[in-house]
Amino acid sequence: MFNDESIEEFKQTCQYAKIEFLEITLPQAYKAVIIVAPKKFEKELEEKLDTLGFVPIDLILKVPISTRPVLEALNVLKTILSVAVHMQVEDSTLKLEGFIPHKRFKELKSKLEKNIPQAKIYPVEDTDVEIPTLLKGPFKDIMSMAGVPSHHEVDPTPIFNITFPLFFGLMFGDLGHGAVLALVGVLLRKFSPSASKRRWGNILFILGVYSMFFGLLAGEMFGTPLGYTPILTIFKDHHDIDAGKIMMLLGLCMLAGIIHISIGYIFKIINLLKEGEKGEAILFFIPLLIFYLCGVVLVGSTEYGGAVFSPEMGKIANNIIIACTLIMLFSRPKKLSHNLLEFFISVLELSANTVSYARLMILFMVHIFLMQTVNMAFSMGVLGIPIIILGNAGVIAMESIMAYIQSLRLHFYEFFTKFFEGKGKPFNPILVEVKNVVLRFNIDGFVATFPS
Repeated sequence: MFNDESIEEFKQTCQYAKIEFLEITLPQAYKAVIIVAPKKFEKELEEKLDTLGFVPIDLILKVPISTRPVLEALNVLKTILSVAVHMQVEDSTLKLEGFIPHKRFKELKSKLEKNIPQAKIYPVEDTDVEIPTLLKGPFKDIMSMAGVPSHHEVDPTPIFNITFPLFFGLMFGDLGHGAVLALVGVLLRKFSPSASKRRWGNILFILGVYSMFFGLLAGEMFGTPLGYTPILTIFKDHHDIDAGKIMMLLGLCMLAGIIHISIGYIFKIINLLKEGEKGEAILFFIPLLIFYLCGVVLVGSTEYGGAVFSPEMGKIANNIIIACTLIMLFSRPKKLSHNLLEFFISVLELSANTVSYARLMILFMVHIFLMQTVNMAFSMGVLGIPIIILGNAGVIAMESIMAYIQSLRLHFYEFFTKFFEGKGKPFNPILVEVKNVVLRFNIDGFVATFPS
């Protein structure tokens, strides 16, 4: 960041360095410079730049916000140069290799034909380079914490984009608190200069909407009943706890867990079939999935203390369980000891994983009881207002974090451990966001303006 006088003085004192200047159209009189020089002159150059008042790129983040266009221009330049360094020169021809989503190929071809008619595109079908994975959806940043699916395994991101906010909303179901969360998300998305924070603003907005939805089902707004009979409740009449409704809510959470875990095993089977492990898929994991679902029917049959399925269905399920157990253990005699160990571990894991989804109901109830405690301050009149405000703020902060962590756990442990390896390579697109600047290049007579 400097003026024209600084540029001229620097050029006079650094005759040995090859200096290229980038002209930037900005509201302020700022310019940027790219300096190319031998490594041995690095220290000397840094001293001269400091003397003349130059600001390195890594320091621009510390200058006032009015210089944001400068940072934007330099980030654009950095992106362009990061592409340029990967270009290969062959017989006066520039060659650049990379990946692009299949749906964007026609768009790329059209833009190249319009702006650089002499450019040619040669699709490469077979390559030894690992194909990256493009994650989609608002929750891809959270999803990538567990790793990136490889090109050859099932991408769980579409399911994750649905179930993550669904579980969060159930644990944090309150119309008022969800609205606060959504509002924070909107403000971040609209006013934050950081692309990362804007993405998190979008996440908070979606989580808030799901919380509002479950708040309507629970009939609560800031912990206060909305005056109608809610679908999701643990009370008879907003006061007395109903054991039957608690069991119904627990059953709903267990059902969500059973579906979630089953999807995980379906993905596991698909991955094995893709890898050519048909024996493992057909003789162990398909019977294991059937074993699990029939176990649910068996427990839910009236003969075994449940009230969901009939005793006849329970008997049928019991016979299927025995058959699946025999297939898993004895269909591959050479792996009998391995099958036996894997079978018992799988049964224990399935039992523990399914029960783990009870945390959905537990946090739902925790939210209710915390807000009942906070709302007791209404009896204090005006003196209770600060307690109510601070109490609501505390519950929103604490419970939203708890719900976020528990939803993560249900996905990363109960769900992903069934099938997900996460050893893939992420697709990192070349993204250039331009709002405040126009860049003009002149390279050996070739003039280009960005954005065009």
